[in-house]
Amino acid sequence: MCDSPFLNISEFISLRRLWQENWRGFAEKEEYEKKYLMADLF
Repeated sequence: MCDSPFLNISEFISLRRLWQENWRGFAEKEEYEKKYLMADLF
């Protein structure tokens, strides 16, 4: 049980890093699509 908190912390950090990378990619994709759609409309 003593190892559990450390394992959870390392898992949390890695998951958070992964989530941030995915969110950044998603945000960039959304911005790209917004610009592309705007260019397509006009």
